[in-house]
Amino acid sequence: MQAEGEFETLAQGIHATLRRRIIDLNLSPGAVLHPKALAEEHGTSPTPVREALILLQQEGLVRIQPQSRTVVTHIGLAQVHEAHFLRLAVETEVTRELAGECRQEVIARARSAIAMQDGAATAGAQDAFRAFGDMFHATLFGAVGKEGLRAILHRRSAVMERMEHLHPFEGDDAILDAHDRIVRGIALRDGDGATDAMRRHLNPVMSHVDSLQRRFPGYFAP
Repeated sequence: MQAEGEFETLAQGIHATLRRRIIDLNLSPGAVLHPKALAEEHGTSPTPVREALILLQQEGLVRIQPQSRTVVTHIGLAQVHEAHFLRLAVETEVTRELAGECRQEVIARARSAIAMQDGAATAGAQDAFRAFGDMFHATLFGAVGKEGLRAILHRRSAVMERMEHLHPFEGDDAILDAHDRIVRGIALRDGDGATDAMRRHLNPVMSHVDSLQRRFPGYFAP
């Protein structure tokens, strides 16, 4: 018998694996997921698989249907605009608050994350590059005690992350430069400059929505 904590840990691991496969588009919109097959693949009982699928459904990445069938959702434009609006509103306010405080230890941690991200870019390690990018943004949220909001944004951002895998909107150098400009604005206590740098950093995806829908119609909800 597996304890409740073990089921929860297994469910989190299965959720993380499937989430990454969906976001990376290894599991395309419309793909069918079978809980029994997933349980066999992960060497576990159906219970943690069901829990993982429920979490994915809450993020809008799958739709659980009768007859033990789960389908990867198509990208909904309403969800894209909503997720972008939420992230823009929250992250620019976090940036403005930090610019008003300008704590040197926060700036040092943010610059350390940028340096590690730069190293990953040089090594061509894209997974590490994304992870250190996430660390950069998490550092800003943690500095203002808003980790809970960061977790909410993470759950809501999956739809936009899928779009970013259809087409890279910014190259590594552009992302690194954006992060550097955000930190420089915070260090200078320039709230307007820092938030403008954050806004520009978060906006590229939205300018490509229509063209992506034309190029990849099969990925989007009708």
